[in-house]
Amino acid sequence: MNRIFKDNAAPFWQLLSYIRPFRKDYIAATIYSVLNKMFDLMPEVLLGIAVNTVVEKEYSWLATFGIYNLKVQLLLLGFTTFIVYGLESLFEYLYSIKWGHLAQHIQHNFRVDAFKHVQQSTMEAFSSQKTGNVLAILNEDINQLERFFKEDIDEIIELVCTVLFVGGIFVFISPQIALFAMLPIPLILQGAFFFHRKLGPLYLVVREQAGMVSAQLANSLLGWFTVKSLVGEAVEANKVAQVSNAYREVNLDAIWWEALVGPVIRFIILLGYLVTLVHGGFLAIEGRLDVGAYSTLIFMTQ
Repeated sequence: MNRIFKDNAAPFWQLLSYIRPFRKDYIAATIYSVLNKMFDLMPEVLLGIAVNTVVEKEYSWLATFGIYNLKVQLLLLGFTTFIVYGLESLFEYLYSIKWGHLAQHIQHNFRVDAFKHVQQSTMEAFSSQKTGNVLAILNEDINQLERFFKEDIDEIIELVCTVLFVGGIFVFISPQIALFAMLPIPLILQGAFFFHRKLGPLYLVVREQAGMVSAQLANSLLGWFTVKSLVGEAVEANKVAQVSNAYREVNLDAIWWEALVGPVIRFIILLGYLVTLVHGGFLAIEGRLDVGAYSTLIFMTQ
């Protein structure tokens, strides 16, 4: 835990310092995540090629490679799609295993360091903390690292790959549509940071209240015999109800803001989709954009 409390770096980068001892594992996991996302996006491209084949027939994209029989082209596309889905599933399995193993190792090291840090605390510092808060950090909070390293890091990698891969295809097919389709990205980022600033402090309060609940439950259960002998069950139940109600109230505030994230961001994304749908459709009608390319762009925008 010394790595965390002595550094002045942002918490995210301090957290990533725990990955460094597992260099080979996280590099392999990252490669698997990248490959998984690339194959995940390939069906949209293949769909565009299939539409182009059916519409353009002898003038299709595959015909430029010397494959003129339309049935052979579709069979080739079907076989390629089968291979792509198989590879996507394979790399999803591999990255899940790698990130899952990393999560367990890092979570273990982090918990041990955190406990050592608690042991090295002064009597004054330790007495200022509620036991429930300390337990919440050592148990519940650190358990959340498993989700971060198993899911969130992979999602970050996939997001970057998606933007680069889809953006590259857009620029290759139609730089004009790419420009308009990418315009909402700054708004999406602004919205993401806005909600992060709102939700961060709220969930910090939620975590503190969760510690209060744990502390009260621990005190009530540890003093069960005393409470029973003094017939103080109603008093203890009231204390638990109070801290639980406070926890519920702060959670309701956080839930209200969190519920806005998806709809707001999705609506901003809709702007890019509409540009591709309408402007790309106009270009396809005018013959300035291939129908297969138009289909690819429509599916990839989503």
